[in-house]
Amino acid sequence: MRGESLLLKLPKSRMERWALLERLMGEWYGNSAREGFQTEELDDCEQRLGIKLPATLREWYGLFGRREDVWNLQDKFLGPQEIDDEGGVLQFYIENQAVTAWGVIISDLEKDDPPVAWRNAEGEWEPQSSSVSEFALHMFALSLQFSAPVRVYGIANQACRERIVTGLPRLGFPDFGWCGFQLFGYRDLVVNLDGIDHVTVVALTERALRPFQELVNEQDFEVLERTPSLDAGRLIYSPNGEVYVEFGEDFGEISMGSPEFGEIRIRRVDDVEKDEFRLFAKKKEPNVVDFGERLFSGAAIFSPDSRFVALEQLVEGRPLRTQLMVVNVERGKIFFAAAPSIGTVTPVRWEGWNKVVYSEWQYYGQPVLREWLVPDEK
Repeated sequence: MRGESLLLKLPKSRMERWALLERLMGEWYGNSAREGFQTEELDDCEQRLGIKLPATLREWYGLFGRREDVWNLQDKFLGPQEIDDEGGVLQFYIENQAVTAWGVIISDLEKDDPPVAWRNAEGEWEPQSSSVSEFALHMFALSLQFSAPVRVYGIANQACRERIVTGLPRLGFPDFGWCGFQLFGYRDLVVNLDGIDHVTVVALTERALRPFQELVNEQDFEVLERTPSLDAGRLIYSPNGEVYVEFGEDFGEISMGSPEFGEIRIRRVDDVEKDEFRLFAKKKEPNVVDFGERLFSGAAIFSPDSRFVALEQLVEGRPLRTQLMVVNVERGKIFFAAAPSIGTVTPVRWEGWNKVVYSEWQYYGQPVLREWLVPDEK
C-alpha cells in the first residue's frame, strides 16, 4: 500500500478544503504561496455585474486567484474583471478554446458554496460539481497534467482501462462533464481517463509511476508522449534561482499507509557540474547542507528573500512524528523550530522573510496553523 491521496475523501468544510489546496500546491508545485486578488477588485466586480459573489468564490479569488501557474496552464480562470453573466450563469472558468465553460447559475448565487455547472456541446448548462470549493480542488487535480515533472500520455484498450479502474483508488470527484474525465491515484500519482481511450498519467517522480506501470503493458497501452523526470530527481528552486532542494529517488513509506519520506540535498546552481560538494558544517564554500541520514517529506518552502528554506524532517516512524526544520542557506545554520510529542508539522508558507506558517497535526485532532519566527542573528 502506498501513501493515500489527500483527495480520496474531501474535507467537509470549505476552510479545510482551502487548507488542503494550499498543502497540495506545496507538494506538487513546491510553492504554496497565497496570491489572490484584492478585496477592492472583487468589490468592483460585484458592482459591475450588480450581484454579490458567493462567499466561497470570493475566498478562492482572494486566496489563490492570481496563481496562474496553477489555474491557467491550459484553461483560464477568469479575472474579476472578466467574470460575466452568460445566459443566466455567472461564468468564471473557460476552456482554452472556449469550447466549454464553467460557472454558477444566477439563482444559486445566494448560497455560500453553490454548485458549479458546465456548458455542453448544445450550449446547455449541466451540473458539474456540488460546490465551488469541490470544483477548485477538481480543477487543481486535472491541471496537474500540464505541470507535473513526470508525465505519460497514451491510448489504452478496454481491458487495460478496466485494470486501471479496478487497480487504482478513485479520487473523490464525480465524472468531469467535459470529456468525461475520471481521476485515480495516490499521494504522488494522478491518472486521468477520458471518456474514450486516452490516459494521462502524472507523478512527482519516476518511482511514483510504478503502480500504473504494473497495470499496463505494451500490448494494450500505446505511449504517445513521455516527459521524463529530471535526472537528479525533483527540484525546488529558491525565488532568486540560485539555490535548490534536490529530492532523492529513495522516497517511500516508512510504515504502511504513511506519507513518503526520503533524503534531500540543498545545492547552489553554480556548482551543479562539480562532482564533490563541500559541507556547510566544515565552514567551507557553502554548496550543500549535510543532513546525514535524516529523512524528509516532500514539503520544502523557501522564504521570499531566498535566505531560508522550511522543511519537514522525520523524527520517528511509529508513532509518526515529524519536526519543522528551518535552514539558513547562506550560513548553513539549522534551526529546529517545532516538534509535537506525537504528530506532524508541515511548512505551509512564509509571511515576510522571517515568519513561517506551518500546519500542526496530532492524532485524533484537526490540523492547526501555527507560526514560528526566525531568531534575529544580528
